[in-house]
Amino acid sequence: MLLSREGHTNPYPRTADSDVVILTVYHFQELGLTELWVGFGSDKTFKEIPIHHICQQLGSQRCQALLFFHAYMGCDVTSALFGIGKKTGWNAWANFPEVTETFISITQDPTSLKLDSLHMRRLERLTVLMYSRMCSTVQ
Repeated sequence: MLLSREGHTNPYPRTADSDVVILTVYHFQELGLTELWVGFGSDKTFKEIPIHHICQQLGSQRCQALLFFHAYMGCDVTSALFGIGKKTGWNAWANFPEVTETFISITQDPTSLKLDSLHMRRLERLTVLMYSRMCSTVQ
């Protein structure tokens, strides 16, 4: 449903949950808005996040892939990788852009992730890259 078609031209969600921010980035394009700000945090940590700007910077494919990346790196309902933060994961993703297709495919069809699949091999490689900066040549 396009929010703009329903007459909503300036929604302003507020949250202290990063999952909500990730979801707004993921769904922004289908909302039919030209601009969307999210109020994030509380008290001293409160800030306004320009979702439209983030989506423009990331591009359509990375926005579609962001949902799986967030879950893979650890969110409210999934455990995080031991000793690896989102910044390390983000840098590994930047150095291995082929995994973007895997993130999108698994988001759209979770059954596409099988032990012997290309998607599994890509996730394994991404994980190795995150844990060892010296393994950038691992195939």
